[in-house]
Amino acid sequence: MSPLFGRCTIDLPAELEGLVSTLLWEAETTGLQVLPGEDGRLRIEAFFEGDVPELSLPEGVRCLARDRVQDRDWLESYRETARPLEVGRRSYFV
Repeated sequence: MSPLFGRCTIDLPAELEGLVSTLLWEAETTGLQVLPGEDGRLRIEAFFEGDVPELSLPEGVRCLARDRVQDRDWLESYRETARPLEVGRRSYFV
């Protein structure tokens, strides 16, 4: 069985993305993804080895949910959808 990661889904104003991301890295997140939220706000999903630690979040920022997710190949969906990007006449980035 693959290990479980703790996940915290956070709702925040867009202007606090940098601050909240920094706080999450300082709390030793193993990774995060920023997603569009409602009314111009953002959602951040932060992942942690084991349980989600207690987070000290600024005013206007809240943890909507804490749960556990299975480890997986996190890049699989990227590999399936990535397309080469033409740069100049003869260079491509994948």
